[in-house]
Amino acid sequence: MRKKTQFLLIAVFVAGAMGGFFLQSTFKDILEPKTPLPQNPSPIQQSYLQNPLFTDWTANIEGTILSLNDKNMVIEDKGIEADISLTQETSFQRYVLPQDNNSEAAPEDITAKDLKIGDNVSVFVSFRKGIAETSSVVVFPLSTEPPTTGIKTPNQ
Repeated sequence: MRKKTQFLLIAVFVAGAMGGFFLQSTFKDILEPKTPLPQNPSPIQQSYLQNPLFTDWTANIEGTILSLNDKNMVIEDKGIEADISLTQETSFQRYVLPQDNNSEAAPEDITAKDLKIGDNVSVFVSFRKGIAETSSVVVFPLSTEPPTTGIKTPNQ
């Protein structure tokens, strides 16, 4: 009987040691993740975002239209997507490149139906009391930067 008790004590000790090793390695992975946690990509300091005195925000979002319907559009830039709501108050403009290279690109008013998947857009969104309101969508012909003059070749 004494050998049976010794065997049982040794078995319990070995099982406890194995269980402790398993728990230690599990909690180590939880407490110290192998991959670093993502940093806040926001250019705005967290203290401003959490300050209740700041109630209204305005943002400019630039990218390419991935999908589009009457009520919203999804734009993408550098692998990041944003779902943008469109309302009756949203204004739409398209910059049109001039036919001659001597005049400036000019905006023209358009409607949401004139937008196309693949358009480069700049979207202005206001956040009033935390609710997003899209104020305007501007379509640019070549890039998300507004053209100020016609395209000129180096020889001109």
